[in-house]
Amino acid sequence: MEQGFALILTAVASIGAMGLSTLQVATIFSTRQLGSGVVHLVGGVLVDAWKKHWGMMLVGCMVASAIFHALFGVAPTFIFLAIIGVSMAVPGAIWHLPSTAAISQIFPDKRGFAIATHGTAASIGGSLGPVLAGALLTGLLWRNIFYLYALASLLVAIFVWWALRHLQGKDDPQGRTISLRLQINLSLSLMKNPVVISLVIAGMLRGMGLNGVLQWTPFYLENELGMGHLEAGLHYGLLTAMGIISAPILGSVSDKIGRKLILVPGLLTTAILCVLLVMVGNSNLIILVMAGLGIFTIVMHQLIQAAALDSVNVGQEATVV
Repeated sequence: MEQGFALILTAVASIGAMGLSTLQVATIFSTRQLGSGVVHLVGGVLVDAWKKHWGMMLVGCMVASAIFHALFGVAPTFIFLAIIGVSMAVPGAIWHLPSTAAISQIFPDKRGFAIATHGTAASIGGSLGPVLAGALLTGLLWRNIFYLYALASLLVAIFVWWALRHLQGKDDPQGRTISLRLQINLSLSLMKNPVVISLVIAGMLRGMGLNGVLQWTPFYLENELGMGHLEAGLHYGLLTAMGIISAPILGSVSDKIGRKLILVPGLLTTAILCVLLVMVGNSNLIILVMAGLGIFTIVMHQLIQAAALDSVNVGQEATVV
């Protein structure tokens, strides 16, 4: 759904629906990131403090996702789109906090592999999302597609409730009763951890570049290179499809040789490929460049998370994420 969103919004702007300008489209993208960032900043502390309710948090995320996708489908104005754009980011942002924290606690010695494998499912969805969105756009109105997304979220919510309703995090290893105030104090102490701060900065810079690539590549493929919706979706899907194979492998290797030896070359390679993406234009080489980007697109974020989680204590995982 997330990867398909950019392609659908490209189509909405291209056909002149609602009179969206380039600046307004960029604003919708930015408000989504703003909503996600605010939730991550505050939500991590709350998720760590309420670890007994992780399972129901995940169920609530899927129900909320269904509601916001349906509201986006009925949006009458740009202002409404922007507001719902912020709201749509909230369930996804919250989802990653307890899920990644739980994985980190369950697999402390294989954290890189486990988090990367968890992301493989996201890579599968991210790969199929643009292709599905491109196919649906050939026969359905964009509003109806968001209704289908809402229905899919409700079905997933039922499965999550059945499978994960009892999920909860581990108690504090020192036997302390973690109140919200203590959790906040523990979280503030992370600001003194140079490893965490360095990785936050690295993650911020990587996020700026990645969001630019993920959100504007559909516009580049369709408006600059003249691809159709389905062709653009197939190319765009490569940005995450390659991660299905590469993420578990790179995650496992990082567990054995260290995060830095994977992160540094991976980030440098991504930077070079982003430049090549524009240089190759609409040639056969664009498939190779986008496939190369896809090898590192998702897993770099997961390895940055794993590196940060390596340096903190049990009970602070969601805050670090």
